[in-house]
Amino acid sequence: MKNRMKARLIASETDQLFTLSNQLTVARMAMVPVFVLLVMYGLIGWALLVFLLAGVTDMLDGWLARWLHQRTVLGTYLDPIADKMLLTASFVTLSIQSVPIQNHIPLWATGLFIGRDIIIVVSALIIYIATGFRNFRPSVYGKITTLLQLAAVLATIGFSYLGHQSSIAQATVYAAVAATTFSGFHYIVLMRRRLREEAPAAPVAQEPEDVELHRRVS
Repeated sequence: MKNRMKARLIASETDQLFTLSNQLTVARMAMVPVFVLLVMYGLIGWALLVFLLAGVTDMLDGWLARWLHQRTVLGTYLDPIADKMLLTASFVTLSIQSVPIQNHIPLWATGLFIGRDIIIVVSALIIYIATGFRNFRPSVYGKITTLLQLAAVLATIGFSYLGHQSSIAQATVYAAVAATTFSGFHYIVLMRRRLREEAPAAPVAQEPEDVELHRRVS
């Protein structure tokens, strides 16, 4: 019975958008403007709830995609886009000093977070156009950076909801800054290594037949 129900939920390639996992990802995207508006109007408790709910959908969509065999090409693009939308909107909103919260993310930190992502995307696009290289798998340091950035946003909102400035929130921001800087440099080194590994070996030049014949005679 369970296998039959599970089989019914397995999506065909033509229905990629309507898989349960992809619908959760789209729902997470829809939460981004709601989160921004709640923060802007000082409804920090509701903003914190929406942010936590978005985190839950992020965990669920990946788990459901594996358990229900609903991994799709569309999902591999939607999931990181939804994550970046949420993080970028959070950084920008929490950097506005006029927003009525006790803790803010420094504007220079937001510039670093967003600038790193822009550099990675642009460089990957240039490399793909120039060489056709597609091996842009995220590194473990990139995943750690994303987790620390999420922790920085969560700490900033959480302690603001409690109603006081916190050194812990500041520490998480600086930890995210350090991880972002390190992972950015590591990405450059990693891409150079992968490009060298996948570069086709140069063909060995063959000498003309008359030169080889002259060597044998002499």
